[in-house]
Amino acid sequence: MSSVFKYAEYRPEFFNNFFLKVSRFGEFNDPFEMVMGNYLNTVDQQEHDLIMRLSNMLSDGAAYYDYAWDAQCGVRASVGVLCFTSKEDNLLMWAHYAKNHEGICIEFDGNTEFFHGKFKDSGDIFGEPLKDHYRNIEELRKVDYKLERPMYLEPSEFESDTEAWFVKSPEWKYEKELRILLPLDLAQKLLVWICLSMLLALK
Repeated sequence: MSSVFKYAEYRPEFFNNFFLKVSRFGEFNDPFEMVMGNYLNTVDQQEHDLIMRLSNMLSDGAAYYDYAWDAQCGVRASVGVLCFTSKEDNLLMWAHYAKNHEGICIEFDGNTEFFHGKFKDSGDIFGEPLKDHYRNIEELRKVDYKLERPMYLEPSEFESDTEAWFVKSPEWKYEKELRILLPLDLAQKLLVWICLSMLLALK
């Protein structure tokens, strides 16, 4: 992957600080973004009851849903998403993300270490503790466009699985999106590194 691109509104101060926006849950155009489906909601009552009886965690319905909610909130509050695309000449992207063609498209070197896990252990680099037990942190990945959304059964899956964050409806396929997950407690420092080390061209 030679280049990845970021459409953005033109901000004069960008040329001084090079900061990029890291999106959080609830800030995306698609209300189903990063939302996993509950497997229990897809089965009939008999299978539902059987699963509930076989699992200690699932046997208490109220505790099950409380745990699921807490787990989702914990992950979504601590991890942000930095979005890119593989296309710099998409008219819809220029319209939707670059203020109706009045913004800019920033080109980054997709071969740099940042996009391939260099800062996965960034807590050691900056001398600060980092809660880095989530899958997919600091790894640039293509978004998978499909109708079937990831499902969960045990709420504990939310604490370590971020696969749902790389799945979108086929309607968004034109974006050809790539994304990387960032720990929000160190996001500002990491973005200084990415912008200073990878900036190739401004359009």
